[in-house]
Amino acid sequence: LITTKSGKKNSPVKVDINLYAGFQNATKELELMDANEWISVLKETHYAGKEVPESIKNWDGSKGTNWQEEGFRTAFLSKSNVNISGGGTNSTYRVSACYTTQEGVLHNSSYDAFNIRTKNMFYLLNDHIRVGNTFLIKSWKQRRNQSSLIDYMRMSPMVPVYDENQLGGFGARDWTINMDNP
Repeated sequence: LITTKSGKKNSPVKVDINLYAGFQNATKELELMDANEWISVLKETHYAGKEVPESIKNWDGSKGTNWQEEGFRTAFLSKSNVNISGGGTNSTYRVSACYTTQEGVLHNSSYDAFNIRTKNMFYLLNDHIRVGNTFLIKSWKQRRNQSSLIDYMRMSPMVPVYDENQLGGFGARDWTINMDNP
């Protein structure tokens, strides 16, 4: 049997306020190849005995883009709760409201929610009959990052985050046709 909290009979108004705030982040990143390691693998496997593209031949020797660092962030979250409860000789009540806001660990993701819950109970005929109701109203908005976690793992470190020579300004390479810049 699942029950929700309620007020107590013959009790004065009680107000509880609970506030919580914190931060969340990805606890562990995978160890992935940097651009130089990626180029070595490409030369040994995919381009073995073939013409190597200019972008690989002319690589500047930098480590390239760490897509996990670009995609993940330390995200703020908070939850605020207010509860009002009490009761008389023949009734109890409880009203609670909660607001939650949470930035996602992935950029461009978040969750916001607001809910109100009421619970009333009426006692009749010397407490032989109980009549009550519970109402819940909830509203939420979720913003999802269109990239999946795996996109950040499989994107080449040779692709820059931004490239002013590309339409839209985001980095891309012609050989990343099936992948969007996360």
